[in-house]
Amino acid sequence: MVKESKEQEERQQAVRELITFMTQYTTLLERQLEGVRGNMAETVSEIMDQITHISEAGEKNAKMADAVLVKRSNTGKVDKSFQGDDDEFVNASAKELTETEKPRLQAELARGSKIVSAKMNEAGNQLRRHMVSLKTLDERLKTLLFTIMGVLSTDDVVGQRIAHVDIALVKLKDGLSQVIEGFDQEFNPPVVAQLRKQLEAAVYKAYTMEPEKQAFKEVFGYEPKRS
Repeated sequence: MVKESKEQEERQQAVRELITFMTQYTTLLERQLEGVRGNMAETVSEIMDQITHISEAGEKNAKMADAVLVKRSNTGKVDKSFQGDDDEFVNASAKELTETEKPRLQAELARGSKIVSAKMNEAGNQLRRHMVSLKTLDERLKTLLFTIMGVLSTDDVVGQRIAHVDIALVKLKDGLSQVIEGFDQEFNPPVVAQLRKQLEAAVYKAYTMEPEKQAFKEVFGYEPKRS
């Protein structure tokens, strides 16, 4: 009777220890999945920020390009300062040029050339500024591409962490199956302690990233030595 009471007490202690371990084990897996979720959220946020910046820069550059290609006055109408001079020269070329008209037309041509040159310089400066903006946009596009490449790398890391959680679940299932099979014959604290030691060692051995190791240490309170 005393022996049965002792065995029953040991079984109850083993159950409590197994429940405690299962709680810690589950907490560890939840921490790992929460870390994966956090990484994915940060990655998506970073990409969306890059896309937003590029979208804003693209809209700004489109307006600058429009200003370069179609010069507008304060009223919003197309500046026709060239058109009047051109019409004058066209009309003048249609007339019969006389010796007395040539100097005047040459002077008008010189004046028009200066105006055209000044306006072309202005347009050229604006175009250069626009090209600088395009270069900046190109750099942002490169940054976005590098970010996406980083995402692919992060995706690989995320895949590894999820695989580690899967490995931990498989190990737990196999360990509990062995305990259940021998439950009637032998279930006591040493059996639970052995199961715990094996599972902890197997899980920690699978970890290759520092955040995983840190989570293990915080949950179980120690960091196993690698064999």
